[in-house]
Amino acid sequence: MLSATPATNWEFYNWTASSGLNLVNASSENALLRNIQSNGTVTAGFTIDTFTVTVNSGANGIVTPTQPQKVVRGGSFGITATGNSRYHFYKWTKSSGITIADTLSSNTSVVNIQTDGSVTAVFAPDTYSVTVGQVPSGAGSMPSVGPQKLACGTKLSLTAEPNAGYAFTGWSITPAGCMEYVAGNADSSNVTVRVLDSGTINANFSGVTYTVQVISSNTNYGTVSPAIQQVSHNGSFTAIAKVKRGCRFVEWVRDSGIFTIDDAQNDTTTISKVLSSGKLLARFDTIPAVNGVVYVDKNANANTARNGRSWYNAFTSLALALENTTTGKTFWVAEGIYKATDETGTPNDRTKAFSLETGDSLLGGFRGIEAKAGE
Repeated sequence: MLSATPATNWEFYNWTASSGLNLVNASSENALLRNIQSNGTVTAGFTIDTFTVTVNSGANGIVTPTQPQKVVRGGSFGITATGNSRYHFYKWTKSSGITIADTLSSNTSVVNIQTDGSVTAVFAPDTYSVTVGQVPSGAGSMPSVGPQKLACGTKLSLTAEPNAGYAFTGWSITPAGCMEYVAGNADSSNVTVRVLDSGTINANFSGVTYTVQVISSNTNYGTVSPAIQQVSHNGSFTAIAKVKRGCRFVEWVRDSGIFTIDDAQNDTTTISKVLSSGKLLARFDTIPAVNGVVYVDKNANANTARNGRSWYNAFTSLALALENTTTGKTFWVAEGIYKATDETGTPNDRTKAFSLETGDSLLGGFRGIEAKAGE
C-alpha cells in the first residue's frame, strides 16, 4: 500500500513508477504495487492549489483585470471599476466563498482565495440637481419644483398650462444639453424630457394682449379716440367721444367682447377689466329740434342740408336764414360774428342790414348744442 499526503496549499496529482513496477490506482493518494519483479522507484506527484476568479463588469462601466485570474490558495489580486459617462461605481457583488476587502470601494482586492468564483462590479446612474420652473412666476397652473435630485436617465413628463391672461410660448433648458426631449419639443405644451445633467427647465409664458376697436355710430355726428386700443389681460384704457356741432353723445355700448364700461353716459369714460378682444360703440345723435325754431350756426357741420331745421342742419348765414323763412319764426343763433353781407358776394356793401319781420324773434349766444332756450 502506498499513501501520499499533500502539504498545505498543495494537492496530490498522481503516482509514477519506474519500468518493471506495476501500479494500481495511480491517480489515488492510496495506491498498490503488485507482482514486484525488480528494483525500482515510485514517485508521488504534487501540484500547488490554484483557483480561477473571473472579474465581470455590469452595464455602464468597465473593470480590470478583464481576464480570469489564476490564483494560488490563499492568494489575492487587485480589482478596479470605472463607470461610463454619467454613471458611477456602486458596489461589488461576489459568488459564494469569495472575499472582497471592501465591496464599496472601486479600487480594492479579492483576498484569501479558497475556491473558484467571480466578482461583479455594479454601476448606478449619476444623480443631478434638476429644477422645473415657469417664467414669469405664477403665469401657469403647473407648480414650480426643485431643485430635486434625479438619477441620470430619469424621464420627466411635464405639461404647461397658462393661467388666464397668459399664453404658453415654449420651454427653455439651461444649460444646453442637461436634458433632452424624448417626447414633444420646445414648442409643445406637453413634453417628456430625459435628465442628463444638472439644470433647469422653464415653461415660458407671455401676457395676452387684446384688441378693442372703438367705433362711432355715425361719423357725421361724432368721432372717437382711440380708434384701436391694445390692452393687456384685465387691463383698462380711456375712451373719448367727441361730438360735432349740432349733435350729442348718447351712450357707450359694448358691441362685442368682454370688458366693463365704467360710465356709459359720460363721453369720456374708462374701459376696464378687459378679458377679450371686442368692439366699443359710441352712439351719437342730432340734437332734437324745437318746433317753430330756425337754427343758425356759423360753425355748423359742412355737407348737411343747412335748412335751419336743427342745429345739425343749421344755416351758417343769418342773412340767408332771414331771407328763406316765413314770418313768425324764432331764430336761435349760435355764438359768432354774422354780417348782413354774408353770402351776397359784396362784403363791403353798407346798404345791407338784417331785417326781422313782424312776429319774428331772435335769440343769440347759443353753443349749438341746446335743446331748449336757457340751457
